[in-house]
Amino acid sequence: MTNHDATPPEFKSKLEAAFANYLQGLQYGGIVTMWRYEPMRLHLAHKTSYTPDFLVQMGKSLILYEVKGWHKNRRDSLTHLKVAASLYPCFRFVLVTRERREWKEKVIG
Repeated sequence: MTNHDATPPEFKSKLEAAFANYLQGLQYGGIVTMWRYEPMRLHLAHKTSYTPDFLVQMGKSLILYEVKGWHKNRRDSLTHLKVAASLYPCFRFVLVTRERREWKEKVIG
């Protein structure tokens, strides 16, 4: 099943909804195989977990995206991403921002 067959998820921000639309376009174009919104929770430490915003499959690669606007505290997000990247090397972790209508990606780890 692809995302366009499923009931649309409720996004926590307009930026996340915009990124989902971007991913959907990439899926229609054949670049993205599939994507899911908040698909899992990763255990990082005692009483500490991290829920990535998006899981994206491109070919055989699995990428976890964290979407952040300028107003959010990126330091905490970056710390969680660095810890998650070290604990879960089977995924590629990417911090995504949007600047001047363009998506910017920063690979973590």
